[in-house]
Amino acid sequence: MESMKKKIIPIVVVIVLVVLIALGMVAWRYYQEHFVPTKERAELTEYFQVTDEKGIIIIEDDKVRDGEAFMQGGKIYLSYSLVHDLNDRFYLDENEGLLLYCTDQSLISFDIHDCEDHYYVDHQPVATEYPVLLEEDGELSLALEFADPYLTQDIRYYEDPSRLVITTDFEPVTVQEAVRDTAIRIRGGIKSEILRDLPAGEVVKLLEEGEDWNKVSDNTGFTGYVEKKSLSEARTESLVSPKPEETYTHLLLDKKVCLLWDQVTNMDSNSKINGLLDRIAGVNVMSPTWYSLSDSEGGITDLGSQAYVDACHERGIQVWPLISNLEHPEADDNQVLSHTSLRRKVEDTVVQKVKELGADGINLDFESIEPEFGEDYVQFIRELSLKCAENNLILSVDTYVPMDYSKYYNRKEQGNFADYVVIMAYDEHYEGSDEGSVASLPYAENGVKNTIEEGVDPSQIVLGMPFYTRLWIETPKTEAPSEMEQASETYIPYNLTSQTLGMALQNQTVAAHNAVVSWIEELGQNFAVYIEDGITYKIWMEDKDSLEKKLEVVTENQIGGGAFWKSEFEIPEVWGLIAEKLG
Repeated sequence: MESMKKKIIPIVVVIVLVVLIALGMVAWRYYQEHFVPTKERAELTEYFQVTDEKGIIIIEDDKVRDGEAFMQGGKIYLSYSLVHDLNDRFYLDENEGLLLYCTDQSLISFDIHDCEDHYYVDHQPVATEYPVLLEEDGELSLALEFADPYLTQDIRYYEDPSRLVITTDFEPVTVQEAVRDTAIRIRGGIKSEILRDLPAGEVVKLLEEGEDWNKVSDNTGFTGYVEKKSLSEARTESLVSPKPEETYTHLLLDKKVCLLWDQVTNMDSNSKINGLLDRIAGVNVMSPTWYSLSDSEGGITDLGSQAYVDACHERGIQVWPLISNLEHPEADDNQVLSHTSLRRKVEDTVVQKVKELGADGINLDFESIEPEFGEDYVQFIRELSLKCAENNLILSVDTYVPMDYSKYYNRKEQGNFADYVVIMAYDEHYEGSDEGSVASLPYAENGVKNTIEEGVDPSQIVLGMPFYTRLWIETPKTEAPSEMEQASETYIPYNLTSQTLGMALQNQTVAAHNAVVSWIEELGQNFAVYIEDGITYKIWMEDKDSLEKKLEVVTENQIGGGAFWKSEFEIPEVWGLIAEKLG
């Protein structure tokens, strides 16, 4: 029995040791799995979802975007679509095979089909040691080395894998500093693969705070997770763009602009200028409607008059002739704007005509531009501004009160290149719209406020105001409404028409019909109404009172001045007010 025990004890000891070893191994494995960080590194091409080995990864503001860059001949090239996204001043004329870029002083251009070793600055060739522009299968790419000085973004290149990190947003950010050597991992947790090592002292941007792990991004394009205990307290840090802010020079008057549009319909109309100048006061710029697009090939009608310019100059008044796209509906302004050679023809023609007369500037009044031709129109403004600056001419551009649907007019870019941006704060209600004011005070106020918010300097803004209004006529319908019409909340029991009234005719109409006139404070204007033969007539009046309210908008916002459409629509008493407010 004793010998049996002696035989069993070693076996038990062995079993116990085996169990202990097994438990130790389990415990060690548990410890390894739960408490020892993995050293496994992430496959970066998989992390960045690289599909094209020749491509360069793009990380823009912590987000990976489709590959639109590559390396060739030791140079990095960006797709035109990417370049255009970064700076839409790069303009592609697909009709004539040109890529254009306007600086504040020069026009840079590429002939897409002949640009291997040169491009042009103001039509003069500039040789290059490498192809700046590449075309392959109809796709354009531009060398980053060339494009970078014209991009406001911070763009940095890193290898392994090849990537461009683009920073477009320089708003203040929340950051943390690594307090010890650690790592950025794909996911929160010590068993997640390592994206990159994070040395003590390096600062990362805090994207999302978690319980134990924070989501962060570094300045080399990685976004992942860092253990919270390895990071300092969060703080706010301002980012500074490494590139200087763009500056633009403008030719501005040393006083507020007081511009009067003068509608000239034929050469004989110019002869009225002396009588017109005798009765106005405070005006320092006349804008006669002399030029208009006459055909689809860039032809221009010309009603210019040397005597008109001389008469204005004798009284110290500048002349900024207007060029319009409204007089000849058969002229296809879309075609003209979208072809560089046709735009250039218009620009050269108008500038030459204005120079020959000794006039002082140009007022551009192109309206109803279709959205798909918005970029072409803005390019037209850029090019025309360069020609005006070259010839010491002031360029003013008439533009609409900002609305979401008209953002393609790019008023900020208009202000970058044109000297003045003239807000046409009228036709708030128009023939064919519902009835209402032509130019209420809030319409003018919002026009100025939103134009400033879109990025136009207040000193360049001129508020366009009307010398006219509309008589709205509500004629009762003679036919009985259907049951559906009666049930509809939008049913209108009258037919609405309107007609334009200048201030004098407006006042005569109100007096002749004993209209009831009342002041509407929120609109900043008088309202007149009368009924005759069952027909209701309404006028949201434009008079000295409404004009004074709009002129206060000019003063309160310290903008560049005011403009008035049009001569012969006004009443004499407005001129003393205008001279006082804009003088």
